[in-house]
Amino acid sequence: MAKIASSALAVFDQDHTQNGGYDSAIDEDSEPYFIKLLNKDKHEVAQLKCHQLQPLKNLSDSIKDARQQLENLGLPLTIEPHDCHKESFLNTDDIELRGMVNLLVLLLMSYHLRAIVDRFAEEQSLPLDLFSSVYKSGYLSDPWNYMTLLAGINLAWFPTFGFVLEKAAGNGYLGDRLVIFVEILYLSAMLVYPIVLIQWVGSTALPATYLMLCAVCQFLKLTSFHHVCYDNRRLLTRINDHGKKPDEAVEDLATLFNINERTMSTALQYPKNLSIRHFLRFLLAPTCCYQFVYPTSPSVRVSYVFKRVVEFLFCYYFMWYLIAQHMVPIAEGAILSFRARNYLGILMSTLHMAVPASYMWLTVFYSTFHSWLNFLAELT
Repeated sequence: MAKIASSALAVFDQDHTQNGGYDSAIDEDSEPYFIKLLNKDKHEVAQLKCHQLQPLKNLSDSIKDARQQLENLGLPLTIEPHDCHKESFLNTDDIELRGMVNLLVLLLMSYHLRAIVDRFAEEQSLPLDLFSSVYKSGYLSDPWNYMTLLAGINLAWFPTFGFVLEKAAGNGYLGDRLVIFVEILYLSAMLVYPIVLIQWVGSTALPATYLMLCAVCQFLKLTSFHHVCYDNRRLLTRINDHGKKPDEAVEDLATLFNINERTMSTALQYPKNLSIRHFLRFLLAPTCCYQFVYPTSPSVRVSYVFKRVVEFLFCYYFMWYLIAQHMVPIAEGAILSFRARNYLGILMSTLHMAVPASYMWLTVFYSTFHSWLNFLAELT
């Protein structure tokens, strides 16, 4: 009976708008009971029968309710779109704005890309122009300009001294306290060295920055190297304090001291595990954390290395273009505003400088932390 009632209601809803609606009438005189479906002219179009009266009454009530709703459908007072309090879509916390952000980024990139292309077409700048201007300026022929490079090469004496120091400590020639004292002295001198050289030579900003970066990176690398070696010596002491012997099962010792089994196997060979080849690989690898064991790939991917080199060269050319064609002209134009104390002009110059400066920082980040470091990681 439920299926028959559903079918009747479906027919009623479908044909109401076409035929003007249906009505119903129940014949309750005798069993079985009948319900008649009447059209707008009160002519019978269908008849249903059932041995129970209540299902027919329910069907008749449903038809009347549906007819009443359809009659009121579309009337302004029957529909209230604003039936509850709602926040704006942009005020809700769970709104997804990723599409809008992507659209804004694309608009911003297309606008600035057009400006870059227009400026490039006007100036017609090529990388050869930069090299030609630098060569004609006499910068490359001045011996003092190579002093910063020599100072960077001399930084190699500090890791050499650190490696020899750890070898001596591992062979028992020096005590831990004396080793730590010497490490503090020479690492401090390593940080002071580039500062003194930069002031003495009078280095320009770019080579001086690279010299300081190399010094700081080597400082962090050597600090980690000495820390790991000191912990290696302490590990051997702890093994002896537990009554263990270094020649026992590596698995048991690794489980006892919560150390990787492969690392434990290498640490037990101290100081023979301090090899020059591994130390040089650590100095060139894009990491400041010294380990006895590093994960490696089976072979060097030549195509991957070539791609990173091309990206690195393109990023540096793009940075030169931003500096020469955008940032320098903006800075030169801002000098007049600074001299005249035109604060509105200073603000406009700052806002104008923000766009190429942002691209500059993004390019530096990508070229350094993606192209260059992945290039080194693939080779080492």
